[in-house]
Amino acid sequence: MEEEKLIDTNNTQEKVDISERFEVNDLKSPRFEERPLLEELKIGEISGAPLYTYPQADFKTEPDLTLGRRLNSIMDASSKTEVFLRLGLIAGSTPALWSLLTKGISSGLSNGTMDIIYRINVPPKVNGLLDNLDIAVGCLQRRIVISNVIAKNIADNEIQRIVSIAGGSCIIPIEAIYQTGKYGMQIVSVDYSPKANEKAEAIKKAGEEYKDLGVGIKYLPSDLINEGMPTEIESSKSQLFECTGFWEYLNPDDRKKFLDRMSEAMKDSDTFILTALVDNPQQALFDKMGFKQLHPQKTEEFIKQIEEAGLHVKEVYLTPNKAYATAIINR
Repeated sequence: MEEEKLIDTNNTQEKVDISERFEVNDLKSPRFEERPLLEELKIGEISGAPLYTYPQADFKTEPDLTLGRRLNSIMDASSKTEVFLRLGLIAGSTPALWSLLTKGISSGLSNGTMDIIYRINVPPKVNGLLDNLDIAVGCLQRRIVISNVIAKNIADNEIQRIVSIAGGSCIIPIEAIYQTGKYGMQIVSVDYSPKANEKAEAIKKAGEEYKDLGVGIKYLPSDLINEGMPTEIESSKSQLFECTGFWEYLNPDDRKKFLDRMSEAMKDSDTFILTALVDNPQQALFDKMGFKQLHPQKTEEFIKQIEEAGLHVKEVYLTPNKAYATAIINR
């Protein structure tokens, strides 16, 4: 088994064209343009699956070091009250930071705050703070990585419907659809958050104003782990299932149940794109902040658990900073 190892993407001898390297400003609003697929870079194998990355997603970070020091000072706080007061000082008069550091932390970025992590229409202060956090940088990188992986699957297969599980605002599948320019795609959003659904509708309408591709979104609240996949998603045609930002909140038992539910729901012609947090070097800081419990999982263990559920990992994509791994899964 090869170790995970990223090639230096600044090496000019690499064959992958990284002239389209993204900047944070490129991502400050949803992307509704039709664009060519990014070229992936193979960086090895892991547990028998080819391992890729997208060097174009390795954008330059510009952390606000003052905010970073204030954030790290939370480790010295002696009580939850003091932690909250210090977070309040960091947020200052920036509403997006207040939302992120209060609602977002306790809820695991649900309640419509995920668009802040994806840097949609946020002020510079938010970017400056988030660039101090490895998983926040990884979240923005995964937005690029996963949307391109979805777009690739839409282009290569006869897929007309995406089932987005706990996908919040659905920005990633919507951007993927616009990247391919494919008309009449449908998204089924399996998510309990009304706020996230409102965000998804707003993004869909903004896309229609730019170019109407006939995208439809159906919202299905469901306790997927305990009740199974809603019967409304059943289809005789091939479907693409996508789940981002959910796996890291599940304990080992719930992960097994989740994969069992997915195995029951998938047909042989379906594809499942599942993303896991595989490295969070600042876990102690997140615990101190009172962030909803995260459960990072090594990539090898992630693949092994998927395979044990009777599913097959076709390939894996790492974010350039190696915080997130995305598995492309078939039956």
